[in-house]
Amino acid sequence: MGSRQGPPKHQNKFAWVPKAGVKINETEVGGRFRPLSEITGVCYRCREQIAWKRKYGKYKTLTEATKCQKCTKRNVRQAYHKLCPGCAKEQKVCAKCCQSVDQILGRDIYEVEAEQKLLDEVCLLIIPLLAFNTIKNARERDRRTLLRAMNKDNKPNKSDEEATRSDSSKVGDVFPSTSLEEYANKSGRVSGIIGHGSVPDHAHDDAKKMGFFLCSSSSIFFKFGISIIFLVSFSGLTPSEAYDPLDPSGNITVKWDIITWTGDGYVATVTVYNFQQYRHIQAPGWTLGWSWAKREVIWGMNGGQTTEQGDCSKFKGTIPHCCKKTPSVVDLLPGSPYNQQIANCCRGGVLNSWAQDPATAVSAFQLTVGQAGTTNKTVRVPKNFTLKAPGPGYTCSPAKIVKPTRFIGTDKRRVTQALMTWNVTCTYSQFLAQKTPTCCVSLSSFYNKTIVSCPTCSCGCRNTSQPGNCVDPKGPRIASVIPNPGKNAYIPPLVQCTKHMCPVRIHWHVKVNYKQYWRVKVTITNFNYNMNYSQWNLVVQHPNFDNLTQTFSFNYKPLTPYASINDTGILWGIKFYNDLLMQAGPFGNVQSELLFQKEASAFTFEKGWAFPRRIYFNGDNCVMPPPDSYPWLPNTGSHKSVGSLFAAMALLLIVFLHGNL
Repeated sequence: MGSRQGPPKHQNKFAWVPKAGVKINETEVGGRFRPLSEITGVCYRCREQIAWKRKYGKYKTLTEATKCQKCTKRNVRQAYHKLCPGCAKEQKVCAKCCQSVDQILGRDIYEVEAEQKLLDEVCLLIIPLLAFNTIKNARERDRRTLLRAMNKDNKPNKSDEEATRSDSSKVGDVFPSTSLEEYANKSGRVSGIIGHGSVPDHAHDDAKKMGFFLCSSSSIFFKFGISIIFLVSFSGLTPSEAYDPLDPSGNITVKWDIITWTGDGYVATVTVYNFQQYRHIQAPGWTLGWSWAKREVIWGMNGGQTTEQGDCSKFKGTIPHCCKKTPSVVDLLPGSPYNQQIANCCRGGVLNSWAQDPATAVSAFQLTVGQAGTTNKTVRVPKNFTLKAPGPGYTCSPAKIVKPTRFIGTDKRRVTQALMTWNVTCTYSQFLAQKTPTCCVSLSSFYNKTIVSCPTCSCGCRNTSQPGNCVDPKGPRIASVIPNPGKNAYIPPLVQCTKHMCPVRIHWHVKVNYKQYWRVKVTITNFNYNMNYSQWNLVVQHPNFDNLTQTFSFNYKPLTPYASINDTGILWGIKFYNDLLMQAGPFGNVQSELLFQKEASAFTFEKGWAFPRRIYFNGDNCVMPPPDSYPWLPNTGSHKSVGSLFAAMALLLIVFLHGNL
């Protein structure tokens, strides 16, 4: 028996300091940017125990929701809890120890998360309007400073400068004699804000990040924060992070590990991680580019290759693999020679999403760099990283030197580490990827004969003057119109002639209403004759996903960016069954049914509640019909009036016949 005396562990004030001397990653759960949630739904004793675990590094967070021991639903989203908040409140017991208590500490976790989410949305709506008024009423000197920052990345060439100087309508040599708003409208910077009342996607991305700071800070920094928001939103500066409300931490990380030094450089392994939950990279795959800091060359590569060799005329004997100042690297195709392959290579640049298959969400290649530094102090980090997947849309941050990567041996008994490591983070913006949407949503239900089609011109309007912009499916020579490109060529979509002109349409049909359940049928139709969508996925936001019971022919995984709110799920096809969405035609569709359990406190068919709030296809937001056009429940008052009219007519007929007899 031990001789230890004193209070229990959760009351020990002199315990050891966890992870002393270890640098904490502030972006991980529990860090400064992602703090742990408030301890709620437990008694005082259990709260002290959980707080002690958090303080001394013993706390283990939940990666996904667990089952409640009372209702057996996956509603438990706080670590060490045995009951969901609903059952704990109903039974009036502690969610951790299941003991009956008079008072439950903390607010309901659902109320806390819903309040925070509502606060974020309010900040996004109010802050840009206040910021615009601040800049509009600023001094002319400050407005000119902002204008110079906007014009910094768009420097005119010599011919434009001469034309500017010869133009008499200009004041000085740089700025036109127009107002800041007119200049911004001409340059297309704030066309979505000034005069239209809407904020573009890139402004939403930046304002979302700053919204947390402004909503929680004191009024001293309010005006300064507002000016910073619009300085970022209006200028040509592209941030390294883009905020996605359904995937806040999603990004593509490029890790550059120097494995060994050579006589004139080093050998490095470059690994591309797709940490995005529902956005993947499809054929023809990714293209990674950068600019060398000095005069580096690539002597050789494995697992990848550069698209151009460049000018290597000054070399004699062995010719480098690439001599360009700005190389562009692509992944090798499947079936490449074994002596050119490394681990996680040779998939043609295709990266799966992290939620679908983490094993295929990684790609790597190895390169031998020459004419570079041979020590940690002399080597220079590349600059201006770019990522195409396969088109634009990704913005990459500058390379940042981090702690060297550690590698575990095949026998798991030895650990080695890189000589030097730097990371590059690339984030996605749909506004940069394409100016028009790529999908739309149509709705229908069993209780209403109305079929709400996709909004007209959702992805573009049909050009009657140029009949080649779409294909008539009833045309006699439809096969001759469709091109036959190479396997890895990227071509623009050739869509079927429709009112919405979208390559993909998602149809949500409320099919059956049971006593305790209700069923939905989801159909995805491809109208693009030039594209087979492999490894497709669909993200749906609906409040009843918390009670999803079964999916019949799709894979499903919940997405819970907000720990206590389970209203979003990702759906994708079953491998070798329906994971490939064929091109437009009789086989260009996939479908499945979803079975939901009714929740008495929230379930209703009124006011369009049964229809989704948002839908994403392959990571792109789809155009939803306006809410006032949703199929509504039939008006019961009209049935009563028709029934009473029928009864009155029948009574008059009986009286008339009785009188004649």
